[in-house]
Amino acid sequence: MVNFSLEDKVALVTGGVCGIGFAIAKALHEAGAKIVYNCNTQASMDLGIANYKEAGIDAKRFQGFYEGMGGENLDYGDIDKMGYLDMK
Repeated sequence: MVNFSLEDKVALVTGGVCGIGFAIAKALHEAGAKIVYNCNTQASMDLGIANYKEAGIDAKRFQGFYEGMGGENLDYGDIDKMGYLDMK
């Protein structure tokens, strides 16, 4: 049961490849949010792709670091196609 809706919202989940970050991303997705996650190595990128695919979540990803609340040093790439980041 969803207590609130995040429909059409975009959430950036740092550390969303596995563990607590992945659990948070799944909960946000279940509430309707589109998910974007980051990782800093190819190995974590591969793990994230597998985890999200297994969970049936069409998440966007980028490799690199997210610095600052404004995302000044973030390479958005395909993220821009999803719309504005509502949650960081």
